Amino acid sequence: MPTALRLWVVALLFMAVPMVPPAQGTTRIPVRVVSTNSIIEDLVRQVGGDRVENITLMPRGADHHTFEPNPEQVRQSSGSDLFLYNGLGLDPWVPRFLEGSGFQGTAVMVSAGIDPHYMDEADHDHDHDHAADPHAWMDVQNAIRYVETIRDSLSAVDSAGAGEYRARADLAIAQLRVLDGWIRREVARIPSSRRMLVTDHEAFGYFARAYGFQTHTLRGVTTREEPSARNAAELVDWLRANQVRHLFLESGGNPRVLDGIANEAGARVAGRLYAGSLGESGTAADCYIGMMRENVILLTRTLGASEEPNH
Repeated sequence: MPTALRLWVVALLFMAVPMVPPAQGTTRIPVRVVSTNSIIEDLVRQVGGDRVENITLMPRGADHHTFEPNPEQVRQSSGSDLFLYNGLGLDPWVPRFLEGSGFQGTAVMVSAGIDPHYMDEADHDHDHDHAADPHAWMDVQNAIRYVETIRDSLSAVDSAGAGEYRARADLAIAQLRVLDGWIRREVARIPSSRRMLVTDHEAFGYFARAYGFQTHTLRGVTTREEPSARNAAELVDWLRANQVRHLFLESGGNPRVLDGIANEAGARVAGRLYAGSLGESGTAADCYIGMMRENVILLTRTLGASEEPNH
């Protein structure tokens, strides 16, 4: 979409959002919300606006699978009104964290109601083959479900702000639908035979299911374990047999093993994809929409040799 047209559409969307005056209620403003990661944080910011004080536990770039909150974060969370976590096995520490903090507010799993993706046990040999893939936000339609859950959760703890949360969520959902359509158009420019997404661990199953890619990974849904020599050898054989020339490293991942596999298979690591965290503040990937756009731009440049879409 040309820049001028996109700005015009966004302006119309903002004009369609009613101005909601600050409502008087018993809930303190701002509502104190704890988000476990930067992706949830960004969606909360979009829906909550100035009515919400957002505390994020996991630093950007941190590994979900090895993260453990520290005592200061336990203290910060104890008096919050709302605690939002992903679920699907991504944050198993949440129950003991909430119990240890003396949390008295409302805890909500934002992935509730999403159809889980499971690894294909025929293609992988890991201990976590039967675990659900927790990276549900990689399908934009699931991110819309997150926004709806966040809207309803904020409205439940702050009924006076329900109208504002609804209006802001409507705008966020409209923007996400535009993003979803753009991704589908861009992916359509990549020949189906080249939609091979080879990564260091299983974080793109929802993305592949939604947008028509095949995935192959070095290890399963967790990064806790080092890949075995057998897994590495099998991936090299698969790359050679399928003449796959490009691999992708998840942002924050260790390139050492993947670089070695690429060299042995006559391939290359084409770049880093964002999956578990937004980019650092001030980068093009420092919000959810920006993160998804950066991923698709890299994929289309690499796999489809397409030109960069307009910003």
